[in-house]
Amino acid sequence: MSITVPKDYGYVVAAVAGSVAVNFYQIFQVIKARKQYDVVYPDLYAPHGHKNKKEFDCVQRAHQNTLENLPFVLSSMMLSGMLYPQLAAGFGSVYLAGRVLYTSGYGSGGPEGRKLGGLVSHLGDIPLFLMLFYTAYQVFPSRS
Repeated sequence: MSITVPKDYGYVVAAVAGSVAVNFYQIFQVIKARKQYDVVYPDLYAPHGHKNKKEFDCVQRAHQNTLENLPFVLSSMMLSGMLYPQLAAGFGSVYLAGRVLYTSGYGSGGPEGRKLGGLVSHLGDIPLFLMLFYTAYQVFPSRS
């Protein structure tokens, strides 16, 4: 079996690169919150009893939540993109836009502020997950 990269796969690569940009955006938000709320390393979250625990933890949690999901989203996008590059890149981009909204909303509005970004993120990741299963079906050896 040979693997041929589709000519439009560059869209997928661009969306993957976008995930690096979103990650850096989130990192900078956490660094800024560490300084603003005086949360020092190596604490991942603000210690119990810290006066700004909720505020800092919301910023940190937005980044952590993205890191928890990103491997599944990226692998779904890259694998589905082998058959459907434009669609995979489009849904990947929607997911990334949602992560920016999620981070901004969670950091400024607490847990309630993350809802819009969460919804937009799911408009990108759920289709990618479904596409992954469909792609697996399409390339499964017994279909050859």
